[in-house]
Formats: sequence, C-alpha cells, structure tokens
Amino acid sequence: MRSIDPGFSDESEHMRDIQVVLDENYINYYLYDLFHKDKHFSVSETLFSWMPEEFIGGGTAIRALLNTSIWSFLFPELKKYKSGSKLDFRCGFNKDYLITGQLDHADIS
Repeated sequence: MRSIDPGFSDESEHMRDIQVVLDENYINYYLYDLFHKDKHFSVSETLFSWMPEEFIGGGTAIRALLNTSIWSFLFPELKKYKSGSKLDFRCGFNKDYLITGQLDHADIS
C-alpha cells in the first residue's frame, strides 16, 4: 500500500469548510467486500429499518410512495403492470448477480 500525502487547501474561501482526505484503498476495499458478499440492498427494507417503533402510519406512507402509479412517470415501462402494485428498488453487488443479471427472488416486503 502506498503512503498518503494529503494536501489541504489554504485558500480563504475553503478555510471555513471541512476538508477530508479519503484514501482510495478504503473505497476499493468496500467495493471488493460488497462484490464477494451475497447481499442485496432494498430501499423499502432500509426505510422500514430507519423508522422509529412508535411512528404511527409510517409503513403506510412508505408503501403509498413505493408503488407503480407514483413511479410510472419516471419509468414508463411500469405502466404495463397493474396500477398501484408494490414496488421496491433493490441493488445487488455479488458476482452471481452479475452473471445471471437478476436477483434470485423478487419478494417485496
């Protein structure tokens, strides 16, 4: 691993900002780790996990926003599905996903 020689800006317009040096090896490590794990990420599952336990009606609001009638204006190909069908955005990084081109299951929580 090569040594890091961080350089911060001394210009007055940047002095009030927070300056961060991020080594690209960390980014490469996390991408490599994502590629070799059998894990996918779901927008709806992430939103549900962030929601507080006592938050009433939050699940209904998330389900109301993640449906085909809302997102079909951005993705016209969704119009072929029944209006109001559940929708979720998922992202997978593992090598099996790259080979098959799809997730193994399409269940929406």
